[in-house]
Order: sequence, then C-alpha cells, then structure tokens
Amino acid sequence: MQKKVLVTLALASLGFNALSSDFQSYWLAGVRVHWTPFNWGTTGRDQELLALEREVVATNEAAFARSLARQAQPTLATIARLDSTLALDERIIALREQVVREARAQLAESVITAATYTDKSTDLLVARLRRVQHRVALDQARATLLNTLGVEVR
Repeated sequence: MQKKVLVTLALASLGFNALSSDFQSYWLAGVRVHWTPFNWGTTGRDQELLALEREVVATNEAAFARSLARQAQPTLATIARLDSTLALDERIIALREQVVREARAQLAESVITAATYTDKSTDLLVARLRRVQHRVALDQARATLLNTLGVEVR
C-alpha cells in the first residue's frame, strides 16, 4: 500500500471577509492526502508475475537443452562411427604391413615382380592415408560437438 501525505500550511494573511466590511487577518492550514487505493495487492501480483517469469525461464532453458541434445545427436553418431573406423584402420594397416613383409621376402626370392610388390606397398600407404583422414574427420567432429555445446575449442 502506497500513501503520500502532503501537509500545506499558510501563515497569517490579509483578506476580505465577505460578511463584514473590513479586512481581517486569518490563518489557513490544510492537510492534503494523496492515497491511491488501486495499489492494494500489488506486491502479491508482483510476486505472481515473478513466479510466472521464473516458469517461463525454466521452460525456455529446458527447450534449449533439448534443442542442444537434438543438434548434438548426429555429431555424436559420427564420432562413434569414426572411432570404430579407426579401430578397423589399425587392423587393416597391421594386415597390410604383414602382406608387405611377405611380398618383400617373395621379391627377394624372385617369386613376385617389382610391380606386384609396388602395388602391395601402395595399398599399405593408402591404408595409412585413410587412417590419417579418419583421424582428421574425428577431430573435426569433436570440434563441431564442442562448438555446438558452446565450449571453447583448444
């Protein structure tokens, strides 16, 4: 409840008395009160308004979190796929290295030609290049995920 009280006092003054033919001094005092009854209950309404605003903020926060989760899902799937691909790449490279060792021994014994040995060495290099490509793609996917979540990428 908001009340404003203003007090006005006027000191002695001369004025004309309408009931008499002469001037007389008089004192004037007054009190002026300003009170707006329409402010009753505003604190209750303000508290209700704040509670509603808190609910709106909580709802917006939950919607934002769900949106982030939806945006992160494809990137998380890509990261999982690239992790398994890198494990396969390691296995492929190990097998290709074994093939190249055997081809080197066969070349030394003149069982295969140099062109065949070169093909097998090229296959090993291609497998190593694919592993590097997959590592770069994995790092890019991780950076994209961090960017989506708003975390600084280092």
